[in-house]
Amino acid sequence: MNMKQRIWAIASAVLCCSTMNMSAFAVDTIDEEIMPLSEGLIDSHSVSGVYGYNTLVISASTIGSDQMAKIGIIDIVVQHSSDKATWSDEVDVADMINENAYSFSVSDYGVPVISGYYYRVKVTHYAKEQGWFFPDSQSITTYSTAVWIG
Repeated sequence: MNMKQRIWAIASAVLCCSTMNMSAFAVDTIDEEIMPLSEGLIDSHSVSGVYGYNTLVISASTIGSDQMAKIGIIDIVVQHSSDKATWSDEVDVADMINENAYSFSVSDYGVPVISGYYYRVKVTHYAKEQGWFFPDSQSITTYSTAVWIG
């Protein structure tokens, strides 16, 4: 084995051993990728749902700590309740993601609903940092306040 092959073998062994220790991290999945969870990628976030005529009007924002490979809101669900104690999923809304951006925001996104219930929005704010090797990601699930649509 020549010197170049020995160096490659040692580097491969070191990389293999160091990646085996990474299995202890919690993981999050999006786009069928496995990524370690992280903190500090999302600086601020918000979500609200307000009354519109038989419509829940959603506004949300996610602001990153730097430019992110992906940033936005995922797992968007409109929920309804008759008593604000027990919530049921009503409508799943498609993920909304910006790529290579510092932030994401949506305002006045209307979702048709049936009158006579309380409604709220459940969203997961998501950010994945730039990087080639093991980029970190962060997700934070939040709920809007309940609004009566009569």
